[in-house]
Amino acid sequence: MLIGVLCEVVSGVAASEKEEAAITLMKRSVLGILKRLDVNGTGEITAAMLEQLADDPLATQVLDDLQVDVGYLMDLKDLLISAPLKNLSIIEVMDLILSIRGDRFPTMKDIIDSGRFLGARVDACMLQLESRIMSRIAVNNAGISRITAI
Repeated sequence: MLIGVLCEVVSGVAASEKEEAAITLMKRSVLGILKRLDVNGTGEITAAMLEQLADDPLATQVLDDLQVDVGYLMDLKDLLISAPLKNLSIIEVMDLILSIRGDRFPTMKDIIDSGRFLGARVDACMLQLESRIMSRIAVNNAGISRITAI
């Protein structure tokens, strides 16, 4: 039993140290890049700035080291910063990146967020589909109107 307790303690310490290492890596690299991208000094990050982050070689290397899927980060960007005037704070971006690392065990919050993300993606696809269907109906109605006018 003592060995089991020791293993749990060592495991907990290792996980805590790994988390601290990830945070330190983010602060030393990505934080500086985000501050550099925030040219107006508001502490807010726009969708365009997040795209620049994804294009930065140092940032992509750090994100890769943290097992962050840059494509998924860009998908989240589209979901979280969908309104033109909606931005995220630098702290929110850092938290977001840390929360989508591939080496983390999923939490209940992750599962709920994933359901919301999926729902938002389905809604967006449905709106696009509806728009395409409505434009096809309009084209068909115009064609029918020309035929009946003859």
